[in-house]
Order: sequence, then structure tokens, then C-alpha cells
Amino acid sequence: MKSRQMIVLVSGAALASLLIAAAADPVYKWVDADGNVHFSQTPPPNATTKVQHLNIDVPPPDPQAAAQEQALIQAQQDQQEKAKQEAEKNKPDPKAEAAKKQQCDDLRSKLNVLRQSGRTATTDANGNLTFLDDDARAKQEKAIQDQIAANCSGGK
Repeated sequence: MKSRQMIVLVSGAALASLLIAAAADPVYKWVDADGNVHFSQTPPPNATTKVQHLNIDVPPPDPQAAAQEQALIQAQQDQQEKAKQEAEKNKPDPKAEAAKKQQCDDLRSKLNVLRQSGRTATTDANGNLTFLDDDARAKQEKAIQDQIAANCSGGK
């Protein structure tokens, strides 16, 4: 933050010095035969010139404008920092994303097994094998499809 303030101050000082230097250079003004007004740092071609010195005072920078500019810069920096923090907060956890992907892959695999196998069986907690009839198989397939639709993007 301090470096931006320094850049603004240095830029302002450089601009002021350029304005002072520009005021020191001679500026020629003339009107050509067609009535067009010209301004240049070189005298008009084929003409005699009269020198007229003008004192042009460049006003100092307005402190109120500088303060407003600083406030604007600070507000922009605060907004950028807030957006950065918000992006970090909303960033998904890589471990949770990997676990979710694994779960979705498992669900899709189970669905493929149900669709491709002829006769399907399940094993209960005691290790007993039970074959699924068509209704039970359709219910289990529907349940897996619902889980995929609810938890996985691009559910099949």
C-alpha cells in the first residue's frame, strides 16, 4: 500500500516538473493565409517573429484532490483484498472434491453393474446371498440414479 502512495506522489512530482519545463519552452502562434491558427515550438516558416514573454503560473496540486485520489486508491485496494479473501473462502477443499469424485465413480460403477449383469444378488450383514427380482433391481437402479443426480455433476 505504501508503494502505491509513493508512486502517486512521484508521478505527481514528475508531472509538475514537466509542466514547469514545458512552460519554459517558447511557443509560437501564427495565422496562415487561409486563416488557420497554428501553435508550434518552432517559428513559422519565412516570417519574422516578435517575442512576447508570458508568465504562466501553474497552480500547485490541490490537496483535497490528492486526498480524494488516495481514498479512491485505498477503496480499490480494499475491494480487491475483499474479493481475494472471498475467492479463497469459496475455494473447494481438494480432499473433499477427491472423495466426492471417488463416491460418484463408485455409484456409476454400481449402476453399470446393475445394468449389464443378468442376475444380481446382494449380501446381507450375515453373509447371506439374496437374488434381486426385477422390481427390487429397478428400485435399486433408481436409487443409485437419484444419488448420482443429487451428488454428482453430469449424472448419467
